[in-house]
Amino acid sequence: MTSPISKLSDLLSEKVKNTNRVIEENLSSEETPIIGDIASHLIKSGGKRIRPLLTLAASKLFDYKGSKDTFLAAAIEYIHSATLLHDDVIDRSEIRRGLKTANIVWTNKYSVLVGDFLFSRAFQLMVKTQSLKIMKTLSDASAIISQGEILQVGIERKLHVSQEDYLKVIKGKTSALFSAACQAGAEITEASETHIKALREYGECIGTSFQIIDDLLDYLGDENQMGKIRPTWQNRGFRGFFGQFRKILGKSGIILK
Repeated sequence: MTSPISKLSDLLSEKVKNTNRVIEENLSSEETPIIGDIASHLIKSGGKRIRPLLTLAASKLFDYKGSKDTFLAAAIEYIHSATLLHDDVIDRSEIRRGLKTANIVWTNKYSVLVGDFLFSRAFQLMVKTQSLKIMKTLSDASAIISQGEILQVGIERKLHVSQEDYLKVIKGKTSALFSAACQAGAEITEASETHIKALREYGECIGTSFQIIDDLLDYLGDENQMGKIRPTWQNRGFRGFFGQFRKILGKSGIILK
Protein backbone atom coordinates (compact mmCIF):
# COMPACT_ATOMS: atom_id res chain seq x y z
CA MET A 1 0.00 0.00 0.00
CA THR A 2 1.39 3.39 -1.03
CA SER A 3 1.93 5.82 1.84
CA PRO A 4 0.43 9.35 1.77
CA ILE A 5 3.97 10.77 1.74
CA SER A 6 4.85 8.72 -1.35
CA LYS A 7 1.65 9.80 -3.09
CA LEU A 8 2.39 13.46 -2.36
CA SER A 9 5.99 13.04 -3.51
CA ASP A 10 4.78 11.48 -6.77
CA LEU A 11 2.34 14.33 -7.30
CA LEU A 12 5.16 16.84 -6.89
CA SER A 13 7.82 14.69 -8.55
CA GLU A 14 9.35 17.40 -10.74
CA LYS A 15 9.55 19.88 -7.88
CA VAL A 16 10.98 17.21 -5.58
CA LYS A 17 13.62 16.37 -8.18
CA ASN A 18 14.62 20.03 -8.52
CA THR A 19 14.70 20.49 -4.74
CA ASN A 20 16.94 17.45 -4.31
CA ARG A 21 19.27 18.86 -6.95
CA VAL A 22 19.52 22.17 -5.07
CA ILE A 23 20.15 20.32 -1.80
CA GLU A 24 22.99 18.26 -3.28
CA GLU A 25 24.57 21.14 -5.21
CA ASN A 26 24.96 23.24 -2.08
CA LEU A 27 26.25 20.58 0.32
CA SER A 28 29.95 20.89 -0.37
CA SER A 29 32.68 23.45 0.26
CA GLU A 30 35.76 23.59 -1.98
CA GLU A 31 37.85 25.07 0.82
CA THR A 32 36.75 22.46 3.39
CA PRO A 33 35.88 19.10 1.76
CA ILE A 34 35.05 17.45 5.09
CA ILE A 35 31.92 19.62 5.27
CA GLY A 36 30.49 17.80 2.26
CA ASP A 37 31.40 14.42 3.72
CA ILE A 38 29.64 15.07 7.02
CA ALA A 39 26.61 16.84 5.55
CA SER A 40 26.13 14.12 2.93
CA HIS A 41 26.42 11.42 5.57
CA LEU A 42 23.25 12.74 7.18
CA ILE A 43 21.28 14.29 4.33
CA LYS A 44 21.73 11.36 1.94
CA SER A 45 21.02 8.73 4.58
CA GLY A 46 17.38 8.18 3.66
CA GLY A 47 15.21 10.74 5.45
CA LYS A 48 11.68 11.23 4.12
CA ARG A 49 12.13 15.02 3.70
CA ILE A 50 8.61 15.68 4.92
CA ARG A 51 9.21 19.35 5.74
CA PRO A 52 10.36 20.44 2.26
CA LEU A 53 7.57 18.33 0.80
CA LEU A 54 5.05 20.33 2.82
CA THR A 55 6.60 23.55 1.52
CA LEU A 56 6.23 22.39 -2.07
CA ALA A 57 2.67 21.20 -1.42
CA ALA A 58 1.71 24.56 0.10
CA SER A 59 3.02 26.47 -2.92
CA LYS A 60 1.32 23.98 -5.26
CA LEU A 61 -1.95 24.56 -3.42
CA PHE A 62 -1.94 28.13 -4.72
CA ASP A 63 -0.73 27.15 -8.19
CA TYR A 64 2.77 28.62 -7.87
CA LYS A 65 4.66 28.40 -11.19
CA GLY A 66 8.11 29.76 -10.37
CA SER A 67 11.31 28.09 -9.09
CA LYS A 68 11.83 29.92 -5.80
CA ASP A 69 9.86 27.27 -3.92
CA THR A 70 12.67 24.76 -4.56
CA PHE A 71 15.23 27.09 -2.95
CA LEU A 72 12.87 27.53 -0.04
CA ALA A 73 12.25 23.80 0.34
CA ALA A 74 16.00 23.10 0.26
CA ALA A 75 16.56 25.76 2.93
CA ILE A 76 13.95 24.07 5.14
CA GLU A 77 15.75 20.73 4.77
CA TYR A 78 19.10 22.33 5.63
CA ILE A 79 17.67 23.88 8.78
CA HIS A 80 16.23 20.52 9.78
CA SER A 81 19.51 18.72 9.09
CA ALA A 82 21.45 21.30 11.09
CA THR A 83 19.21 20.73 14.09
CA LEU A 84 19.70 16.94 13.80
CA LEU A 85 23.49 17.32 13.85
CA HIS A 86 23.23 19.50 16.94
CA ASP A 87 20.64 17.21 18.56
CA ASP A 88 22.84 14.15 18.18
CA VAL A 89 25.64 15.92 20.03
CA ILE A 90 23.34 17.12 22.82
CA ASP A 91 21.62 13.73 23.18
CA ARG A 92 24.87 11.76 22.71
CA SER A 93 23.13 9.72 20.01
CA GLU A 94 25.05 6.93 18.31
CA ILE A 95 22.69 5.77 15.55
CA ARG A 96 20.42 7.70 13.19
CA ARG A 97 18.61 6.22 10.16
CA GLY A 98 20.51 2.98 10.68
CA LEU A 99 23.95 4.61 10.45
CA LYS A 100 26.46 5.85 13.00
CA THR A 101 25.80 9.49 13.77
CA ALA A 102 28.22 12.16 12.54
CA ASN A 103 29.33 12.95 16.07
CA ILE A 104 30.46 9.34 16.48
CA VAL A 105 32.24 9.19 13.12
CA TRP A 106 33.78 12.68 13.08
CA THR A 107 33.52 13.97 16.71
CA ASN A 108 31.21 16.48 18.36
CA LYS A 109 33.19 19.51 17.22
CA TYR A 110 32.82 18.71 13.54
CA SER A 111 29.11 17.93 13.94
CA VAL A 112 28.36 21.25 15.60
CA LEU A 113 30.37 23.24 13.07
CA VAL A 114 28.85 21.52 10.04
CA GLY A 115 25.42 22.11 11.56
CA ASP A 116 26.32 25.80 11.70
CA PHE A 117 27.43 25.61 8.06
CA LEU A 118 24.06 24.17 7.02
CA PHE A 119 22.25 26.97 8.85
CA SER A 120 24.36 29.44 6.88
CA ARG A 121 23.61 27.68 3.60
CA ALA A 122 19.91 27.77 4.46
CA PHE A 123 19.98 31.53 4.81
CA GLN A 124 21.90 31.88 1.55
CA LEU A 125 19.11 29.97 -0.19
CA MET A 126 16.46 32.09 1.55
CA VAL A 127 18.00 35.19 0.00
CA LYS A 128 17.30 33.70 -3.44
CA THR A 129 13.57 33.87 -2.71
CA GLN A 130 13.93 37.69 -2.55
CA SER A 131 11.29 37.81 0.16
CA LEU A 132 11.81 39.54 3.49
CA LYS A 133 8.58 37.99 4.71
CA ILE A 134 9.92 34.47 4.15
CA MET A 135 13.28 35.32 5.70
CA LYS A 136 11.45 36.55 8.79
CA THR A 137 9.31 33.40 8.93
CA LEU A 138 12.32 31.08 8.80
CA SER A 139 14.59 33.16 11.04
CA ASP A 140 11.80 33.33 13.64
CA ALA A 141 11.37 29.56 13.37
CA SER A 142 15.13 29.00 13.82
CA ALA A 143 15.08 31.09 17.00
CA ILE A 144 12.07 29.17 18.34
CA ILE A 145 13.79 25.85 17.62
CA SER A 146 16.86 26.92 19.60
CA GLN A 147 14.67 28.06 22.47
CA GLY A 148 12.87 24.71 22.46
CA GLU A 149 16.15 22.81 22.61
CA ILE A 150 17.42 24.98 25.47
CA LEU A 151 14.14 24.52 27.34
CA GLN A 152 14.45 20.76 26.93
CA VAL A 153 17.99 20.72 28.32
CA GLY A 154 16.85 22.82 31.26
CA ILE A 155 13.97 20.59 32.34
CA GLU A 156 14.84 17.10 31.07
CA ARG A 157 16.13 15.89 34.45
CA LYS A 158 13.29 17.27 36.52
CA LEU A 159 11.24 14.64 38.29
CA HIS A 160 8.02 16.55 37.72
CA VAL A 161 7.33 18.01 34.29
CA SER A 162 3.90 19.30 33.36
CA GLN A 163 2.06 18.46 30.18
CA GLU A 164 2.31 22.16 29.36
CA ASP A 165 6.12 21.99 29.57
CA TYR A 166 6.23 18.83 27.46
CA LEU A 167 4.11 20.41 24.72
CA LYS A 168 6.07 23.66 24.91
CA VAL A 169 9.29 21.76 24.19
CA ILE A 170 7.95 19.79 21.24
CA LYS A 171 6.22 22.83 19.77
CA GLY A 172 9.56 24.60 19.91
CA LYS A 173 11.96 21.89 18.75
CA THR A 174 9.67 20.22 16.17
CA SER A 175 6.39 21.99 15.41
CA ALA A 176 8.02 25.36 14.68
CA LEU A 177 9.76 24.14 11.52
CA PHE A 178 6.73 22.18 10.27
CA SER A 179 4.67 25.33 10.77
CA ALA A 180 7.21 27.55 9.02
CA ALA A 181 7.52 25.07 6.14
CA CYS A 182 3.80 25.32 5.42
CA GLN A 183 3.59 29.05 6.08
CA ALA A 184 6.55 29.97 3.89
CA GLY A 185 5.30 27.75 1.08
CA ALA A 186 2.13 29.83 1.02
CA GLU A 187 3.96 33.14 1.46
CA ILE A 188 5.90 32.63 -1.76
CA THR A 189 2.58 32.69 -3.62
CA GLU A 190 -0.29 35.17 -3.78
CA ALA A 191 -2.10 33.46 -0.92
CA SER A 192 -4.24 35.57 1.40
CA GLU A 193 -3.28 36.19 5.02
CA THR A 194 -6.20 33.99 6.08
CA HIS A 195 -4.84 31.07 4.05
CA ILE A 196 -1.29 31.67 5.28
CA LYS A 197 -2.48 31.63 8.89
CA ALA A 198 -4.44 28.43 8.28
CA LEU A 199 -1.39 26.69 6.81
CA ARG A 200 0.81 27.88 9.67
CA GLU A 201 -1.60 26.31 12.18
CA TYR A 202 -1.92 23.18 10.05
CA GLY A 203 1.86 22.75 10.06
CA GLU A 204 2.02 23.21 13.81
CA CYS A 205 -0.58 20.49 14.34
CA ILE A 206 1.29 18.09 12.05
CA GLY A 207 4.58 18.83 13.81
CA THR A 208 3.13 18.31 17.28
CA SER A 209 1.51 15.02 16.26
CA PHE A 210 4.71 13.93 14.52
CA GLN A 211 6.82 14.46 17.66
CA ILE A 212 4.37 12.75 20.01
CA ILE A 213 4.36 9.71 17.69
CA ASP A 214 8.17 9.85 17.49
CA ASP A 215 8.40 9.87 21.28
CA LEU A 216 5.99 6.94 21.45
CA LEU A 217 8.13 4.96 19.00
CA ASP A 218 11.22 5.79 21.04
CA TYR A 219 9.75 3.79 23.90
CA LEU A 220 7.69 1.15 22.12
CA GLY A 221 9.18 0.84 18.62
CA ASP A 222 11.47 -1.76 17.09
CA GLU A 223 15.10 -0.61 16.81
CA ASN A 224 15.65 -2.34 13.47
CA GLN A 225 12.62 -0.68 11.90
CA MET A 226 13.34 2.74 13.44
CA GLY A 227 17.02 2.75 12.50
CA LYS A 228 18.06 4.06 15.90
CA ILE A 229 18.66 2.78 19.40
CA ARG A 230 15.64 2.84 21.67
CA PRO A 231 16.34 5.10 24.64
CA THR A 232 15.19 4.34 28.14
CA TRP A 233 14.15 7.06 30.53
CA GLN A 234 17.27 6.25 32.59
CA ASN A 235 19.89 6.58 29.85
CA ARG A 236 18.17 9.46 28.10
CA GLY A 237 17.80 11.47 31.28
CA PHE A 238 14.19 12.38 30.48
CA ARG A 239 12.88 11.43 33.89
CA GLY A 240 10.26 14.14 34.02
CA PHE A 241 9.34 13.81 30.35
CA PHE A 242 8.94 10.08 30.62
CA GLY A 243 6.71 10.43 33.67
CA GLN A 244 4.50 12.98 31.92
CA PHE A 245 4.48 11.07 28.65
CA ARG A 246 3.52 7.84 30.45
CA LYS A 247 0.67 9.71 32.15
CA ILE A 248 -0.63 11.13 28.86
CA LEU A 249 -0.53 7.73 27.16
CA GLY A 250 -2.03 6.00 30.21
CA LYS A 251 -5.19 8.03 29.68
CA SER A 252 -5.43 6.36 26.28
CA GLY A 253 -4.92 2.89 27.72
CA ILE A 254 -1.24 2.59 26.69
CA ILE A 255 1.04 1.47 29.50
CA LEU A 256 4.77 2.16 29.38
CA LYS A 257 7.09 0.16 31.61
